[in-house]
Amino acid sequence: MLGLHARGELDRAEAELAAHRDLLAAAGEEVAQHRVWLKARIAWSRDDFGAAGRLCTEARKRAQARGNAFETSQISLELALVHLVQGRTARVKTLAVEALRLLADQEEVEREVRAGLDLLEAAARQDALTRQLLENAVAGLERARHAPGRRGS
Repeated sequence: MLGLHARGELDRAEAELAAHRDLLAAAGEEVAQHRVWLKARIAWSRDDFGAAGRLCTEARKRAQARGNAFETSQISLELALVHLVQGRTARVKTLAVEALRLLADQEEVEREVRAGLDLLEAAARQDALTRQLLENAVAGLERARHAPGRRGS
C-alpha cells in the first residue's frame, strides 16, 4: 500500500486499506501505526492538511508508545511540514528540534542524511526552516528507513 501511495495511486491505496481493514486491525500496534501514517500521507497528497495533521499526530503518538525513536522522528518532521504549510510556524521548530534530538543517536542515519539533518538543525536554530529543507529531511529518512540492513524497531 505504501508503494501505491508512492506511485501516486491514492484511490487504490485507500481502497486497499478499506478492503483489508479487519486484517490490518488484527495485525497489532505496529501495523496500526503504519496504517494511520499511510492515511496521513494520503491526506497530505490530497492537500487535506487538517486530516494530515490529525493523522500524523496520532501516528506519532503510536510510534512514541512503541518506543520507536526513528519513526517518531520521521513522523514529527512530516507533522512539522503540515504545520508549516498551515502557517503554524511556532510548532514547526518545536517538532523539528524534537525529531533532531531523537535522531542524534540513531546509527541507521547515513552520512548524507545526517548532513541534511545538520542543515535542518542550523535552520531551526536560526528560525529559518523551509518546506524544501523539511521535505529533503523526510525523504532522506524514508530512504534510510527502507535501506537494506537497517535494524528493526
